[in-house]
Amino acid sequence: MNATAALEPAPRCDLRTEVIDRLEELSKLRRGWERLAGIDPHAGFFLSWEWMKTLLADNPGSWHVLVVRDGSDPQEIAAILPLRHSFHWSESSEACQTRYDAAGRFGLSDATGFLCHPDREDAALAALAQCLSEMPWKRLSLRYVAAPHRARRFADAFDPERFRIHWPPYTDNAGRTDKLRVPTVALPGSFEAYLNETVSKSIRGKIRRFRRRYLDDGPYRITLTTPETFARNADALQHLWRARWSDTLSPQVMRSYQKKQRLLLERCQDMGTLFMPVLWRDRHPIGVLARLIDRRKKTMTGMIAARDYQDALPCIGLLLNAFCIEAAIRMALTSYELGHGNEPYKYQYGASDKHLAYLTLRRRGGDTPDVFSPASTAGAARRAQNELRQGAHGRTMGILRQIEDVCEG
Repeated sequence: MNATAALEPAPRCDLRTEVIDRLEELSKLRRGWERLAGIDPHAGFFLSWEWMKTLLADNPGSWHVLVVRDGSDPQEIAAILPLRHSFHWSESSEACQTRYDAAGRFGLSDATGFLCHPDREDAALAALAQCLSEMPWKRLSLRYVAAPHRARRFADAFDPERFRIHWPPYTDNAGRTDKLRVPTVALPGSFEAYLNETVSKSIRGKIRRFRRRYLDDGPYRITLTTPETFARNADALQHLWRARWSDTLSPQVMRSYQKKQRLLLERCQDMGTLFMPVLWRDRHPIGVLARLIDRRKKTMTGMIAARDYQDALPCIGLLLNAFCIEAAIRMALTSYELGHGNEPYKYQYGASDKHLAYLTLRRRGGDTPDVFSPASTAGAARRAQNELRQGAHGRTMGILRQIEDVCEG
């Protein structure tokens, strides 16, 4: 694919969509991206230029950014949709396919979706849908879309005779935890007001009592991560997290996920958005919370939490979350997000749910040129090499023919 491939949308709107896949072209977007993020009420840190540029620069050749421009003024951007593309081999049909998902998932982004001009939202989402309808892919998945109404308008713009639309649940703990809910606390102007007005009398008493008992004197203390202590504290967080989940995840999955965790922490630290308190018993870390400060949205967002389940202290999470909430209020933030999942303990902090969307689209049928993009030929070539090593010459030739079809198309 060329660096920018223009696709004209339907005549009903004066918008033009382009697909960007090279960093040189992406860099030209900076001013327009930042201007659009500044007026989009649903824009957050994980769709910011600073965050997305870092992820895309670290993953060259694996993404497309769809940009909807005003046809009469190309400098005016109406929408941006960053996507990650990947090669998929269909065992059932023995076919090469291209899949898309949100580019934010390169970096474990807590929220994904669209940047939109609020005055052009419907037309811009329709233009994105038309552009994607004309591109080759089999499956598109957008999980953790922060503005669910946009996901629905986007999906409604696809032809249901050509695309199968699905809104899957996303759960954990045998279906008991809904990962598309984010319990969120609305923060008042002071921590005292929070204790008196937001939480129950019981929780208010526990916070005050446990702070006096454990933090005013004795072996327990909370410290905040600094550039000098980042590596040590990140190690502590990952050690505690690994101890909790090592029986659930395979060693390979654990290594891969913790590598992504570390990159997430390092990127946030480098950007000055990481807030990571550590609870200590003497010299031993027994609890760590990694939080993101989104100053534009005035939000503190939960990313990773870990604790020592062997320690007898009954209130590790309560002490750390109260510390974070108090700090968020001092920063004049207006909301505190407790992370994906509606686990019951989160609501003791006075939280109510913020909902995210999960959308998947699948192209119905489709020959190779409809479902397999030239952007995925490197993955197909690796698959062909693997089949050849196993002596599957017929399958190897089939893959090579599919590569030839899309390259000549």
